[in-house]
Amino acid sequence: MPERILIHNADYIYNLAGVSPNSPPQDILIEGNIIAAIGPKLDEKFGDVKTHIDATNKLVFPGFINTHHHLFQAFMRHVPQMQNQRIDQWIAEATSRAKKMDPEAHYWAALSNMAELVLSGATTTTDMLYLYPNQYDHQELFEATIEAAKTIGVRFHPYRGSMSRRDGLFEKDVLEESEKIIEHTRDIVDKFHQKAGDAMVKVGIAPCTIFTNCAYDYEQAAALAIRYDINLQTHLGESKFETRYVLEKYGMTPYQLMESLGWKDSRVSLAHCIEINDEDIDRLAQNHNSVSHCPTSNARSPIGQTGVAPIAKMLQKGVNVSIGVDGSAGNDSSDMLFEMRAARTNQGIPEESTYLDPEQIFYMATEGGAKALRWESNIGRVEQGYCADITIFDIHDSIGHIGAWDKAGSLISCSSKRAETVIINGEIIVSEGRLTKIEERQLIKKATTKWKEAFGK
Repeated sequence: MPERILIHNADYIYNLAGVSPNSPPQDILIEGNIIAAIGPKLDEKFGDVKTHIDATNKLVFPGFINTHHHLFQAFMRHVPQMQNQRIDQWIAEATSRAKKMDPEAHYWAALSNMAELVLSGATTTTDMLYLYPNQYDHQELFEATIEAAKTIGVRFHPYRGSMSRRDGLFEKDVLEESEKIIEHTRDIVDKFHQKAGDAMVKVGIAPCTIFTNCAYDYEQAAALAIRYDINLQTHLGESKFETRYVLEKYGMTPYQLMESLGWKDSRVSLAHCIEINDEDIDRLAQNHNSVSHCPTSNARSPIGQTGVAPIAKMLQKGVNVSIGVDGSAGNDSSDMLFEMRAARTNQGIPEESTYLDPEQIFYMATEGGAKALRWESNIGRVEQGYCADITIFDIHDSIGHIGAWDKAGSLISCSSKRAETVIINGEIIVSEGRLTKIEERQLIKKATTKWKEAFGK
């Protein structure tokens, strides 16, 4: 018999109706890696429970799903030379530093970011690794992030990113030939991609941007996605530089170019979409594309409204929106609660919208993320038959939550705090606010040592 975990006396469980007190309190039975039952007093119906978790007066959520990240950038937090830079110059700065990061550095950077994500309630994360310096084995760089995910126990959806365009914008020793990208993508999909609904690793394809990759890369990525039934991601509408570049080179908007290259189905998630017009938003909805909203990094360089994606308008038009923390060189943090708070608050900046309801944000961070990854039949809900990816918060021990009338809403409006318990695929990954599979002080020590070694600090 699979091992059983019983979460008992849960007063607040997130579902489609939002988060409200349960009457009577509910229990959640986990058998193996699946939610087996939800109901009152399950402890009286099921014996042989290995672990009991008390959820009295606590908030129970599906594990949060982070849909956009660059994990290697944990070693590039708040680099002075990368502040307030135009996007092409910013990427050039990131490129020069990435050349100093070997596979071991990628492992420790990824593990650092994953730890921060998990401690803030995430159970699934993506990654887009788009820089493959010539001096390193490309498969070893990609595999280092998968090994980090296995170490900490997070569900993982890495995208094989790339840069190929040789028009002088970027250093040649980080650019790849298009055919080599295709060949390596096939290899890693064959080796790492798991098709099962309860898979711990699924692989996607992600040309970095329209100005770092040629149109052929996007066409081939779309063809491979259909062949292997895997997902696609790219950066889109992130800057005025990109919009001008595409208009001058192709005579259309960035999203119109994506459509022309075959990126127009539910496999596609687009990171950012700040610079996008109403007609293209309509097309996003019609094509069942998803948007990965990264509010903190979006607001960093632009001033005011231009740094805020029109998420309220997208939601009104039926676009699926998820949450992405983005890379740590652009956000600096991998805190999901902090990002959810920014997603809620920043929509109050444009004149035509206001801040979003907490329920909209919780949906984006759970079911919206699962839908963006086409994983919505298995993750993103606390529901019988779904994978046991569950996050529990206790706000009653927090000074920053004293006096909160809406307990669930306070989670993304008051002080950010650690998850008390995180369960991923039926395994307890965080207990009493501490990682269970890796010792936190050792992680900090080893990751810092590798960072200093890589950059000569």
